[in-house]
Amino acid sequence: MMHDLGLVGGTFDRLHAGHRALIERGLSECTSLEIWLTSDSIAQAKDPRCESWSVRGQNILDFLEDSSNRVSLHVLEDSDGPAPWHQSATAILCTPETRAACDRINSERNQNGLPNLAIVVVPHLNAHDGYPISSSRIRSGEISTEGESWLPSGLGDFDFLMTKEVELNLKDPFGRLIEGPEENPEFAMRLVLEEIFGKLGPIIAVGDVTVKTLQDLGNPADIALIDERTKRELWAEAADIDNSNYLNQ
Repeated sequence: MMHDLGLVGGTFDRLHAGHRALIERGLSECTSLEIWLTSDSIAQAKDPRCESWSVRGQNILDFLEDSSNRVSLHVLEDSDGPAPWHQSATAILCTPETRAACDRINSERNQNGLPNLAIVVVPHLNAHDGYPISSSRIRSGEISTEGESWLPSGLGDFDFLMTKEVELNLKDPFGRLIEGPEENPEFAMRLVLEEIFGKLGPIIAVGDVTVKTLQDLGNPADIALIDERTKRELWAEAADIDNSNYLNQ
């Protein structure tokens, strides 16, 4: 039985395989979907590394392609959105841990004189390690959006050594160099953030000054390489780097 209109809510940051499975399930059981994306203020409060609403929305539209005419995107400003009072909705999609919230929403709908929404529970997809794929794991650089490890399987039993040839190659800048005053690294870093805004992929920061500058700008890197030094000298400000931004230290 196809439902007329299904509701889906969430942040949908770093659109991943689990998100896509949720949307595909909704399209398979509902004639049309309303996807309610958490506002930038809610998403940023959750994690400042979250993508903007416009980027998250565009990623969904890019994924939908020909099915985009069956889906509308909306801004979610609270935990429930329109579900307790939506008069034309007939179903709501959720993951197992949010099932209880859907039951509560149906109770509120009854109090509002509205019929229950059919609850469609979509299980999580697991990553390569058997744990669920999640945006937080992706933001931390732990897994890719497909739930895969960033390193090929089988490499965990080996040590990685940097050869002299590779070290020499890395001494020369590659890519586009964005310059700024050395005494004010935030100047160049702001230009970098403007340059990469809206682009896919993790932000990898190398060096304590770079990592701390991104942190001070409220945009911590997804992956950081630090050694408490700058110019090969111990750097006192390295102690101000918030290591809690990173899963593995």
